[in-house]
Amino acid sequence: MTTAAPARPILALDPATKTGWAHSDGTSGSWALAARAGDHDGQPHLRLANLVAGIIKTKGCGLLAFESSPFVGTDRTAATLSKGSEFRGVLLLVAARLEVAVLTVNPMTLKAWATGSGLANKEQMRASYRRFYDVDVTDPDECDALWVWRFAEHYLERGAPDLTPRKKPRARRSSSRSRQLLDHKTP
Repeated sequence: MTTAAPARPILALDPATKTGWAHSDGTSGSWALAARAGDHDGQPHLRLANLVAGIIKTKGCGLLAFESSPFVGTDRTAATLSKGSEFRGVLLLVAARLEVAVLTVNPMTLKAWATGSGLANKEQMRASYRRFYDVDVTDPDECDALWVWRFAEHYLERGAPDLTPRKKPRARRSSSRSRQLLDHKTP
């Protein structure tokens, strides 16, 4: 599949100890950032900063887009939320140093946009990507980054979609809402 390069190159990330990434030039992958035996506590953060800065410098980047979870009550552990917050800080620092615009995406918003459900799991995200783009991405973190990239492209082209997750959507509206969420992906 060929897509026209956007006016601003986009680097999209799903930051975690295994970070998925996707660039608007069509390249994507994932990085293992977990601390290794004997590493300084800040080593994963330094690796993330160096990898992101390296891609921005070599491939170009006008927009750094990434998933960013708010600190709200979920089933996620405090340690996971803390690590996500730390990685968010690293990404904001790199973007500020290299003067790159930033777009953060709430994971539930991304899932609702990609699948129609803000509670979609990794396999549902992969299946949705395969269905809409005819590409089977085996790495779920890379797939999430590809969805962030698609969301950022949509955002730049059409503005932010109104996808505020609702706790209890009315059944009558949910089917039309799902069609609204999915119409952006039809070729």
